[in-house]
Amino acid sequence: MYEFNDEQKENILRMYPSVEEYILTDIRRKRDKECFEVINRGELWYKKLSKSQKEELEFWYNDWLNATDTKIIPKKPEWL
Repeated sequence: MYEFNDEQKENILRMYPSVEEYILTDIRRKRDKECFEVINRGELWYKKLSKSQKEELEFWYNDWLNATDTKIIPKKPEWL
């Protein structure tokens, strides 16, 4: 998912200690925005979900928790 040309790498290294640290920071930022805003919704919202939606949400959430290891941004469930 993350590919950079030499110029992009140089720019990244001006702001971060390594390209790896930039990638991890980017994943964490995306996880905060795309995942936690959904996962941290209240009980009333969760009660309206079907069993299959809850299961899909759980897998998606776990994929996000592992994203800093896998370096893969999980695909958001279509129904979200």
